[in-house]
Amino acid sequence: MLRRLILVLLSSCGTGCSTGSPATVGDGTGIEVPPGVQEVFDVGHRLVAAADGGYYIGGQRNFTLNLDTGESNRDILVVRYNEVLATQWQKTLGAGGWDLDTMLVPATDGGVLVCGVLGANLLDMQSTGDAVLYRLTSDGVTVLDRAIGFEGGDRCTAVRESEGGYEMIFSTEGSETQGWQAGTYLLELDAQAAITKSTQLFAGNAFEVRSALYLSDGGWLLVGTKTEGGSTLMLMLWRFSADAQFLWGKSLPGYNLDVSYRSVVETGDGGLVFTGARYAQSPGPLVMFFERWDADGSVVWTRDLDPGLSGVCLALATAPNGDFVGAGSFEDTNGIGAAVRVDPEGNLVWTREILEGEGTFINGLLPEGDDFVISGMTWSEATLWELWIGRMDGDGYLR
Repeated sequence: MLRRLILVLLSSCGTGCSTGSPATVGDGTGIEVPPGVQEVFDVGHRLVAAADGGYYIGGQRNFTLNLDTGESNRDILVVRYNEVLATQWQKTLGAGGWDLDTMLVPATDGGVLVCGVLGANLLDMQSTGDAVLYRLTSDGVTVLDRAIGFEGGDRCTAVRESEGGYEMIFSTEGSETQGWQAGTYLLELDAQAAITKSTQLFAGNAFEVRSALYLSDGGWLLVGTKTEGGSTLMLMLWRFSADAQFLWGKSLPGYNLDVSYRSVVETGDGGLVFTGARYAQSPGPLVMFFERWDADGSVVWTRDLDPGLSGVCLALATAPNGDFVGAGSFEDTNGIGAAVRVDPEGNLVWTREILEGEGTFINGLLPEGDDFVISGMTWSEATLWELWIGRMDGDGYLR
């Protein structure tokens, strides 16, 4: 189950539920399914709050063309929910191949920004096509659809609105004909997403940026991986200032790169807390962990949870009292959506199995007063993967 969960997440993962029961989104209701498709299922990756109320989930809609060979297409999927978690609309985006969302960001007007890659590779999350940026209104109307790329192998990792346009974290394999070196860049874009300025953050493709966090000082935290010794994968973090100056970088051997790179929050003092899973020993189970760093990248504390709680943390949020809440799935129960709460010093407060039944996990978590909005996916042989969204109180129980 855990392997299946990680692969689903790397494919870079209703009705109202005011009573707290999860709402699900089925297999393409209201969206045209292309001819020849044998099955359809949805994968959710990200949950954000809309600026005008309500929520967005970003992910993928998977169209299986041949059950025997596994041939399929994948579109970027965006679903909008209102304040009581009823589905308002859902929309697919992409170029008709294997397309991947990499970040979902609320727009200031209540709409949403979606960046990703066209022609994504499931296993290494690389692109064979272009980076892409979409802007949707709160009604689901596409008002910006811009591909950014050169000769293939281009990727948008993160985006945010800026004065008069956007800032984008962009990786490319380069283009000799257009004078671009391989590497990762901070792009400044105008309102139509045309490049007005580029600053290279680092050269080459030895580092693969997986996600990015926009910081309160205007800078960026980039999270990714590198390969050493042929097959040894390491988690990497790099911090840049608001004017794109390199501040520090850290390598973290032994961390499980597949499930920790999205779970980072900034603390009030400019430091960082991140969570995920790592192998305490190899071979062995994945162990959930929390780690706190100061603003200079020095470790303040590290907490590995009891190995009996082996599994993955996929989302992280800060509670009003300064506690940290992680959510994901417990491995030893064959995949059950779960949450963990620790205090500001990393001491365990509680753990909860949130959802009933095997094959469930949580990968979206947003504070809402003392409570949380949570989202994730459930699995069954009949329906395959389905999205769901619900509310959890501060003690880890569904409302």
